Amino acid sequence: MRIASLVPSTTESLFALGLGDSVVAVTHECDHPAEALGLARLTRSVLPGGLGPEEIDTMVREVTGRATRTMSWTSPRSRRSRRT
Repeated sequence: MRIASLVPSTTESLFALGLGDSVVAVTHECDHPAEALGLARLTRSVLPGGLGPEEIDTMVREVTGRATRTMSWTSPRSRRSRRT
């Protein structure tokens, strides 16, 4: 079985249930458990890194006000390059 987790809490639950070996990809927001960090990423944030909380809030309001997504799907090629 191969699992792609699109929700960070689901990723954590899958690992807690002993199914971590079946998880093959996660979102850019999945950072726990540590094993999830080495998995292929299915999404990426459209916001630049290094923003403070107020800057993030402002940008999210701008992006969602334009009916634009705050994340995007990564290409299959970039997902393959991040596999362990």
